[in-house]
Amino acid sequence: ISDGDLNRIINTYYFQLQEVVRAVNENFYLAEATTDLVIGDGTYTFPDGTGTAPAYEKIKSIWVSFLPAIPATPLSTEYQRVDIVDPDSIEDPSYTFSADAPKAMVFGTYFVLLPLVTDATKYPVTTGVKMYYIAEQNKLINDIDTPKIFPSFHDAIVQGALIDVAQRTGNDKLKADSIQLFAKRLAEIKSYAS
Repeated sequence: ISDGDLNRIINTYYFQLQEVVRAVNENFYLAEATTDLVIGDGTYTFPDGTGTAPAYEKIKSIWVSFLPAIPATPLSTEYQRVDIVDPDSIEDPSYTFSADAPKAMVFGTYFVLLPLVTDATKYPVTTGVKMYYIAEQNKLINDIDTPKIFPSFHDAIVQGALIDVAQRTGNDKLKADSIQLFAKRLAEIKSYAS
C-alpha cells in the first residue's frame, strides 16, 4: 500500500469518527478567533487557516467590545453579541445601524461590522472582536498530525483502516473482526460525545 493510499484509508475512517462526534455535539470542534476592533471600513476576514486560527466551516457567533472601560484589556462582560445578517435582508435604504443592535453583514469570506467605529480616542480595542466558529477539520497527512477526536478513541482510526487493509490482503477473519470492532467504537464514541 502506498503512503498516499494509506492516508486516504486512514482519513476515510477518521472522517466517519468526526461525523459521529459532530452529529452529537458539533461544539466539540468550536474555535475562537480574535482581532482588534479598529477604525476603518469595518471589514474583518474570516479565519482561513493561513494564520494561527484554523479555517472556519460554520460561524456560531460574533462578539464585539465597542466601548470597554480600558480599550487595551476589555472585560468579558463588555462584549455584546452581534446579529449576523445577509446584506440583502436590509431593504430600507434609510436604515441606520446602531451600537445598541450591531450587525455583521456577511460577504463570502469576510464580514462588515456596523456601525463603523470612528472615535480615535476609544479605538483600537485590543481583541475587541471575537468570533466563535466550527473549525474545518484537516486530514491526517504528516506523522506529527494528531486526530481531533477524543484521545481514547484514536485506536478506532486504526481499526477502521484495518478493514481496507484486510480486504486487500484477503484476510477475511481480520476484516470481519475489524468491521465489528470499528462499529463498536463508533457507537462508543457517540455515547461518549453526548
